[in-house]
Amino acid sequence: MDLEYLSRRHADAVARAAAADSAPARIAHLGMARGYATLIAARKRTIPPERVLDPKAS
Repeated sequence: MDLEYLSRRHADAVARAAAADSAPARIAHLGMARGYATLIAARKRTIPPERVLDPKAS
């Protein structure tokens, strides 16, 4: 996944969280946005995303 794609998905998740009618939907979309933010940060640091998402991976 390239950085531009991840950034678009992150922005979409944030927008969906802001527009959500219920708290569970808002929480779910914010969780997805956090996941994309983690992947974006990993990509910028050039650390493999698997290591960021699973600290036990070596």
